[in-house]
Amino acid sequence: MHVTTLNLGELLVPLWRGSFTCASTDNVRNWPWTGLKDERVWNAHGMTVAACKPFIPTSYDRPPRNIKDKINSGYKAKEWQGYFYGLGPALLHDLLPLRYWRNFCKLVRAIQLLHRHSIKSEQVKEAYTLMCDFHREFELIYGERRIDRIHFIRPCLHALIHIPLETVRLGPVPLHSCWTMERLIGDLGREIAQPSNPYHNLAERGLRRCQINTLKASFPAFREEEKGLPPSSRSLGAGYALLCTKERTPKILAEPQQAQVIKEFFVSEEARHGNAPPAQWTGPRVQRWARLQLPNGQTARSIWKEDRMTNPDLRRASCVKVSLILQLIPLFNSYLP
Repeated sequence: MHVTTLNLGELLVPLWRGSFTCASTDNVRNWPWTGLKDERVWNAHGMTVAACKPFIPTSYDRPPRNIKDKINSGYKAKEWQGYFYGLGPALLHDLLPLRYWRNFCKLVRAIQLLHRHSIKSEQVKEAYTLMCDFHREFELIYGERRIDRIHFIRPCLHALIHIPLETVRLGPVPLHSCWTMERLIGDLGREIAQPSNPYHNLAERGLRRCQINTLKASFPAFREEEKGLPPSSRSLGAGYALLCTKERTPKILAEPQQAQVIKEFFVSEEARHGNAPPAQWTGPRVQRWARLQLPNGQTARSIWKEDRMTNPDLRRASCVKVSLILQLIPLFNSYLP
């Protein structure tokens, strides 16, 4: 938990800022990786990080705050995780030299693979290869094998190589990292209602939680039944479900582009089955729903719903991920040496 977030944050960001401890035989002005050294660039970067908040759904927990303002005042591990492994590759692309950005992206890819709840052996091997490449390149491009830069190679870098090996032994990282333990401590702490003797009360809450879990494991009748879908929802199968609110009556879409796309879909489907609609057909009537439950347990909102919400701090849940691997291959090849 802390190795990949707080420890790396205290190493990489000061290096990029040019504020890392420098030996008397070295010179910060000769460091080619200090893309965040300029104060105006650093201020703009912090504002960009904060501006990403509305586009990070609430299911992703705490969004990163302005790193320029909050880095020295309790920047949380979850914020470091979102900054490094969510926003970092995009926001740092034009700030770091390509050589150092690509090295950072190897770290990001490896950590994203290792933090899956279900990981294949091929993905563990890929993560291990990327982690070793990141570590070796870090020594070459940052430390340059110089004695006066040996303090760049902190123990957290060596610990990264052990994460794939521990994944083989213990399982995916989310199952045995401190994230799980700290969440449990937070849950137990919220159950304490008596302020006196808090540690004794915390121990009692932990003991009671263990007793309840033992009963549920030994006697299935004590287990809580999983909550089903609300009565007003509509299951779509494969883990998808439409959730209220919804339009009262189906309507023809007023947006011409959306209506044309849906009409073309139905026309092609009907023609494929030999049932071509009449030429004057204006398209189907559509009933819009506010939310969609996804197979991973998250809930996505529709633009129709979010455009009606007036909360200035709204964190949008209508963003979608589109995979365009074939189209992106020429773009990535253009960056290769």
